[in-house]
Amino acid sequence: MDRNGDGGISEEEAPARMKENFKRLDRNGDGKITREELREGFGQRRPPNAP
Repeated sequence: MDRNGDGGISEEEAPARMKENFKRLDRNGDGKITREELREGFGQRRPPNAP
Protein backbone atom coordinates (compact mmCIF):
# COMPACT_ATOMS: atom_id res chain seq x y z
CA MET A 1 0.00 0.00 0.00
CA ASP A 2 2.79 2.46 0.84
CA ARG A 3 3.88 2.79 -2.77
CA ASN A 4 6.30 5.68 -2.24
CA GLY A 5 7.97 4.18 0.85
CA ASP A 6 7.46 7.20 3.11
CA GLY A 7 6.20 5.12 6.04
CA GLY A 8 2.55 6.10 5.69
CA ILE A 9 -0.41 5.59 3.39
CA SER A 10 -1.68 8.70 1.65
CA GLU A 11 -5.29 8.99 0.55
CA GLU A 12 -4.09 8.49 -3.02
CA GLU A 13 -2.36 5.22 -2.05
CA ALA A 14 -5.22 3.93 0.10
CA PRO A 15 -7.53 1.19 -1.13
CA ALA A 16 -11.19 2.11 -1.59
CA ARG A 17 -12.32 0.73 1.81
CA MET A 18 -9.63 2.70 3.61
CA LYS A 19 -10.48 5.88 1.70
CA GLU A 20 -14.00 5.71 3.12
CA ASN A 21 -12.53 6.13 6.62
CA PHE A 22 -9.38 8.08 5.79
CA LYS A 23 -10.11 11.19 7.84
CA ARG A 24 -11.06 9.13 10.88
CA LEU A 25 -7.94 6.97 10.59
CA ASP A 26 -5.57 9.90 10.00
CA ARG A 27 -5.73 10.92 13.65
CA ASN A 28 -3.07 13.63 13.49
CA GLY A 29 -4.34 15.11 10.21
CA ASP A 30 -0.99 14.97 8.41
CA GLY A 31 -2.44 13.44 5.24
CA LYS A 32 -1.09 9.95 5.75
CA ILE A 33 -2.02 6.95 7.85
CA THR A 34 0.78 5.31 9.81
CA ARG A 35 0.90 1.78 11.18
CA GLU A 36 0.17 3.15 14.63
CA GLU A 37 -2.89 5.01 13.37
CA LEU A 38 -4.12 1.82 11.68
CA ARG A 39 -3.69 -0.14 14.90
CA GLU A 40 -5.58 2.53 16.83
CA GLY A 41 -8.30 2.78 14.20
CA PHE A 42 -8.90 -0.90 13.65
CA GLY A 43 -7.43 -2.40 16.81
CA GLN A 44 -5.11 -5.36 16.99
CA ARG A 45 -6.67 -8.09 14.87
CA ARG A 46 -4.28 -10.86 15.75
CA PRO A 47 -5.36 -14.13 17.31
CA PRO A 48 -4.44 -14.32 21.01
CA ASN A 49 -1.67 -16.88 20.36
CA ALA A 50 -0.02 -14.99 17.48
CA PRO A 51 3.51 -13.62 18.00
